[in-house]
Amino acid sequence: MYIHIKNQKIVASVSTTSVLYIEKDGRKLRVVTENREFSYYEKMNNVEPLLDNTFFLCRKGCYINLSKIALMEDQCITFINGEKYWLGRDNFNRTKKQFINFLNNCKTIR
Repeated sequence: MYIHIKNQKIVASVSTTSVLYIEKDGRKLRVVTENREFSYYEKMNNVEPLLDNTFFLCRKGCYINLSKIALMEDQCITFINGEKYWLGRDNFNRTKKQFINFLNNCKTIR
């Protein structure tokens, strides 16, 4: 699936597989990928149907891509590109449980 981003400066089609997280920022959405960040006016309700089961609502207005997490510790999520995202204790614990379930359901190469 692709998220179509349109604003005054840019028009882009971003694959959901490259997205680290999507966050509501006032009336805008911030779509953060491995390489860059996009900000545009959009409702989260319009983007939610494009997200698969690798995305988790870690707090109100923020979906993270569980497949892009490298490390979770001390209320901080570190993504595979080194980007960090901080959560409150309750949201972090809830997200950590979901991440553990996600890892348990993934096929790993041994």
